[in-house]
Amino acid sequence: MKHALIAASLVLVAGLGAGCGGGDDESKPEASAAPSSSVSTAEFCEAYNSLFQEFAGKPQPSDRQAVRAIKKWADELEQVGPADAMPADARKGYDLLVETIGKIENGATQADIQKLTSEFTAEQQQSSNTFGTWAQKTCPTPSPSGASSGSPSEDSSSSAP
Repeated sequence: MKHALIAASLVLVAGLGAGCGGGDDESKPEASAAPSSSVSTAEFCEAYNSLFQEFAGKPQPSDRQAVRAIKKWADELEQVGPADAMPADARKGYDLLVETIGKIENGATQADIQKLTSEFTAEQQQSSNTFGTWAQKTCPTPSPSGASSGSPSEDSSSSAP
């Protein structure tokens, strides 16, 4: 049951980030600093999957531990930058993810994170979905149960959601 809790948080975070429809001037521009060099898909995926790997096979973290890890993850994503192969519409979601996670307070709960995502516009939600779909297809993560639905090295390992 506790693993379901962290999985739900991670899904929220993944959905969180992809939701930038553009034109949201309330966002901090500093959160999406342009990377100065090329970023390979492998480099991006390593950073993207680091959050999932941190929790794999470990006891359920507290909300405080999860928030710290999520914020660290967003910092890593920002440092690496988006993959060069990331489509522009998915990039909007990436930018929103990094920015939105920056708004999460250290003492936040899952409900606080859900509140942030519930405030997305329809356009932001669409961008969020686009990023989530792209990241899941491009950077497959191991399933929480340990059963792999496909090898990350296979091109078309799965078309299921």
